[in-house]
Amino acid sequence: MKILAAARHPGPAESIAPVVRHLRELGHAVTLIGMRNDTPETLVHGGSATKFRQMGLDHIEMTELGSVENVVSIEDAYADRLFERFDPDRVLVGCSVDATGKRVAIEDALVAGAARHGVPSIQLVEAWEAWYARETGVIAGRYAVLDRITRDVMGKRGADLDRIVVTGNPNMDRFTNATPDQRETVRKSLGVTDERLMMYFGQAVARRDTPNDPKTLGWVVNAMGADDRLVFSPHPRDEREYASILANAGNRLIQTNLTSDEVLHGADVSISHYSTMLMKSSLLDIPSISIIHGDDIYDLRREAGGSPMTILGGVYEVNTSEQLTEQLAGPLDGLSVVLKRSLSVDGAAAQRVADLVLS
Repeated sequence: MKILAAARHPGPAESIAPVVRHLRELGHAVTLIGMRNDTPETLVHGGSATKFRQMGLDHIEMTELGSVENVVSIEDAYADRLFERFDPDRVLVGCSVDATGKRVAIEDALVAGAARHGVPSIQLVEAWEAWYARETGVIAGRYAVLDRITRDVMGKRGADLDRIVVTGNPNMDRFTNATPDQRETVRKSLGVTDERLMMYFGQAVARRDTPNDPKTLGWVVNAMGADDRLVFSPHPRDEREYASILANAGNRLIQTNLTSDEVLHGADVSISHYSTMLMKSSLLDIPSISIIHGDDIYDLRREAGGSPMTILGGVYEVNTSEQLTEQLAGPLDGLSVVLKRSLSVDGAAAQRVADLVLS
């Protein structure tokens, strides 16, 4: 079977990658399209090509397949040429967040093209807040989604529930039996022995309701004890000022060239608002604290009935500086067993999505 696949942002790229790999191993011909993020135009709108390259997955960069004047307003003619060239039997795409519902990037263009050409399409929705109804009215033939919360949120946003199948996120298959197996190596490289190593993951500045990281990072610093050490991992698209806040941590702050994923293996506590890294840390059975403050994911909390990670049982939620200080002063346990059960993390999500593609 010939399958045309694409993702725009790194997160969706990580999610469809295991499915693409599995389909290729089964002998299917998968043409995978990625989008760069090394130009002013693509810096915010792309990033999947870099992720595919890091994962060693053969792909074609979107602009290599034809000229695109606006990467988030792709014309029908561009997509039609792809269908004429590759003649796919199926389309598989990720779901990059676009709360406006107006953008037509590569994922949207392929779903719309599939409808015009009579090709079954599957969109993998890897996160609770990822899917929004499109202004064009275009919908995928089927949706493979993270969990029941994602399904319910999509329904409240106008999706047809009959098209939705809960499969889990294929990117989480790798966490089925995962443990922080590099713990001692990482801690030694950071100069940490018996101290408690805390990680704070920042988040991107969003179109609205951006997490107030400068404020809540200050909460973390104020709650640190003498034997605590902190690694701050700012989001690459966050240009807010943190130097004065971090100065209050003094020599308890650790600067490192290790990636966030690498440092995570040595952490004792993980803190963020609602980032993907918080989910990763919880899946690794690292005690994880979610700061839900002010208007953080307000619409999602309203639609889901609360913060999803809290509902699923994967984190300790705090809402104030005092609650954070109290939480960090008490015993903290990893909650991976609960979270894996809630998210169907059993090593078979990629297969479930692949079966949906082929069915």
